[in-house]
Amino acid sequence: MSLRLLDLMEPEETVGNLWHGYASRFAAPEAAAGVAVSLEELRPSVAVIFRALGGKAGAEIAASWLR
Repeated sequence: MSLRLLDLMEPEETVGNLWHGYASRFAAPEAAAGVAVSLEELRPSVAVIFRALGGKAGAEIAASWLR
């Protein structure tokens, strides 16, 4: 990503774009399959964090389809 002068006007967007460009070059390690967890195991913790960050109490936390 090449930086332009106007990019300095939106630093959050610029940093986000730089991070996305950096992080998208990496693939998940092959060893990650052995350490997978299910949503059911983490749902209570995810719910606490979601609500602590302002998520609505009525929102459902559910798995999404794989891309």
